[in-house]
Order: sequence, then C-alpha cells, then structure tokens
Amino acid sequence: MGDYKRAQSYLRRRDLIHRKPSCRYLAGHCLVKQSRYDEALAVLGERNPTYLIKSKDANKRKIQPITARQRTRRIRKWQTTSSVSTAVGSPSTRTVTPSQPACDTLATHYRLKDNPDILLARADMFFTQCRFRQALEVTNAVLAQDKYNFNIYSIHVACLYELKEKNQLFLISHELAESHPEEPRTWLAVATYYFLIDKIAEARRYFSKANMMDPHFAAAWIRFAHTFAAEGEHDQAISAYSTVARLFMGSHMPQFSWARSTTL
Repeated sequence: MGDYKRAQSYLRRRDLIHRKPSCRYLAGHCLVKQSRYDEALAVLGERNPTYLIKSKDANKRKIQPITARQRTRRIRKWQTTSSVSTAVGSPSTRTVTPSQPACDTLATHYRLKDNPDILLARADMFFTQCRFRQALEVTNAVLAQDKYNFNIYSIHVACLYELKEKNQLFLISHELAESHPEEPRTWLAVATYYFLIDKIAEARRYFSKANMMDPHFAAAWIRFAHTFAAEGEHDQAISAYSTVARLFMGSHMPQFSWARSTTL
C-alpha cells in the first residue's frame, strides 16, 4: 500500500496527473489499489486508457530495475573505497575521499544533486565517517521530498540512534507501524527505538520480525546480533554475527560490529 501512496503523492506534487495521460492512468491505478474507486473514476474519466500499455514508456519501465541495480552497485563500490581511504589516510586527508569527485560530477555535470540515490550515497559516507549529524541532515532532506523512500530509512534510523534522538525515533516508529506494517524497515525502526531505551527483549523480537519479512535485510540482521552483545551473551552474539557473515559474504560489518561490542 505504501508504494501506491508514494506514487500518488509524487504525481500530485509534480502536477503530472493533468499534464500526461500516462500519469493520469497511473494515478487511477494507484487509487484502485487503495480501494478508492470513485476517486479513480473521477481521475480516469470516460475514455479507456488501455492503449497506453503500447507506449514507449512501457519499455522504459522494463529497464528501470536493471539500471537501478547497476547504480546501486556503483554507489556501494564508491562507499567501500571511501571507507578504506578514510581508515588509512592521514588526518589531513580523511575528509577528502575518492567518492567525492564522482558524486560531485553527478551532482553538477549531470544535475543530479537532488537525486535520492546520490543523497543516499552521501549520507552513507557521512555515517561511515561517524558524522552522524550531517548524515541526518541529508536523510531529512530526502524524506522531506519523499517520505515513502524506504531505502533511506536504514541510515536515517541509525543516525537517530547514534544521536540519541529518542523522541524522533518514537514518532517515526509509531507513524510507520500505523501506515506501513508490511514494510520491514518499519519494524527496524520500532526495534531500534526499543534498543535505544534498553528494552532488549522487545528490540530482539522486532529485529527478528524484520528479518523474517526480508531475509536479505542486512541492517536488521546486524542489529539482531547486537542485542545479544548488549546483554553480554557472548556465545550467542558470536553465533549471530557468524550467521550474518555467512549470509552477507564480503561484508566487513559482522567482524567490525563484534570487535566494537567487545571493547565497549
């Protein structure tokens, strides 16, 4: 349901419904999926819009998931290079990372400074450098434009946790639980709130729920393991981190998180 609301919100915000027939059809489809049939009929009118499925836009929609995956892989590669450079660089060069020229080129030359994927990469870079306040400013900017952009919520919630923003985390968790109970990141937010207020059992239960809804949700798996480390249950924590390392091979986070938890 959240994606239909998100699409409808975007169409209305950009005033696309009355400008393009394809957008009008999409708006009607979103309303039908929300069981708002009278509103859908008012948007679609009397004319049958099925001819739109033969348009060139149909081909564009087919290739969008492929390009999105390629874009995500490139962003992750920049982030990995950035984090390594930050870790081994001298204090005078740690604020300059290899990902910055690429992001700056995309932002200026290609006019993508407000692109959510570019902003996500920037927020992730700030978070990796422990610049949580700056990362939060970026995630807030993304959510101000599109509050249904669930890709940004993992970093957004993590920033709120690191900055101890308990009230904001509670409000976000409550709103998402009411409007998007089918979204795994909703329960990540709920679990993170409980983790912040030291209700470990409840946090573990909701992290587990997020994992069950999306078995490939790395952030939920990592934080599920954190709950055992927080209670000093080292054997179970090691087992949980080992599971994460096996599921997400190549990620440094399980080893890093375990090392960090043992030094706290």
